[in-house]
Amino acid sequence: MKQIRKRSFPLLTGAVLCGSLLTGFLPFGTLSASALDYGSLKYKDYGDHVEILSCDKDVTELVIPEEIDGVPVTEIGNYTFYECKKLSKISLPDSIRRIGDSAFWKCTGITALNLGKNLQEIGYNAFYGCSGITNIEIPDSVRTLGGSTFMYCGSLKQITIGNGIESICSQMFHSCASLESVEIPDSAVEIGLNAFYQCSSLKSVTIGNGVKRINLNAFAGCSSLQKVKIGNSVERIENSAFSGTAITMINLPESVSYINNRAFYCEKLASVTIENPTCDFSSIGTVFRNEQDSHGNDYYNGVIYGYNGSTAQEYCKAHGCKFISLNDGDMNCDGNVNLVDAVMLARAVTGFEQPDMTVRGKRHAELDGEEGLSNGDLAVLLRILAEA
Repeated sequence: MKQIRKRSFPLLTGAVLCGSLLTGFLPFGTLSASALDYGSLKYKDYGDHVEILSCDKDVTELVIPEEIDGVPVTEIGNYTFYECKKLSKISLPDSIRRIGDSAFWKCTGITALNLGKNLQEIGYNAFYGCSGITNIEIPDSVRTLGGSTFMYCGSLKQITIGNGIESICSQMFHSCASLESVEIPDSAVEIGLNAFYQCSSLKSVTIGNGVKRINLNAFAGCSSLQKVKIGNSVERIENSAFSGTAITMINLPESVSYINNRAFYCEKLASVTIENPTCDFSSIGTVFRNEQDSHGNDYYNGVIYGYNGSTAQEYCKAHGCKFISLNDGDMNCDGNVNLVDAVMLARAVTGFEQPDMTVRGKRHAELDGEEGLSNGDLAVLLRILAEA
């Protein structure tokens, strides 16, 4: 078999974040004539699999074969279709396991793409600047996505992320200005830096129950974003994660143990519920802001709901925010305080086993200022009901 000369690339600059390289570099050098030909394609045969290396720049439609000379085609190499701007339609076989770095960089003519059923990896910048793609489905088989994968895909309106993705890496959907909604699957454990930065049409986000960390600027500048559901495993929300969004209310589950500076600088934010009584707030600045005073100082004039004696209450005292206690007696957490809650509390005080009682419900019923459920809590609840 003839040898193929390796391609050379310039020095790559920029930070490596969540396994991604910042964009802006350009490959140089060409494949040698020793590369094998298959129609308008060049490829390399490794014996057990074939990698597609490059393509004729003038091709408009292309079907990648399942195999060449009986050897399965499993890889689309790095830069294979780099700036093939005339390419409008391409079909990938189910044999493909990997799409390389910048493989479809600025293939602006492609409007839709079927990724196949067995794809496992998509490289850095793979679809960077593919401004014609309107929808794409990432199959459950995909485990790894490189950073900036769909960055500047300005027409991308719908995206389905398979339940195999391990991380939403940095800049993955940066400036996808047409994207309207997204569901992060439970398989993902992290949302990376600038992952959805300036997705200006994004209106709703559901964050899966596997996600533990939402990183810097993850949803910053998503000016249409109003509805966010945060999964029950999120532990950290980093700097400016939701700044510049249109969120009016946010519920932060008990798992959230740390919120960093400027995380919720949102002009329309009116209500924040913080379930973790020991949540740590950034000490270097403010976390919540919806207005500035005449001197340019940031402040929050909405309401923060939390538990008595919690760090949320301390934050409100330190920053002049309105605090409303969640210690309201809603023992069964159904949004109503009534005799059902009083009966549950009475049974808890007298030691009756109640397997459906939640930690949150117990906290709601802490009414007398003393730790632990007692007759004092029951007396306060009965007084609340009598006065209602």
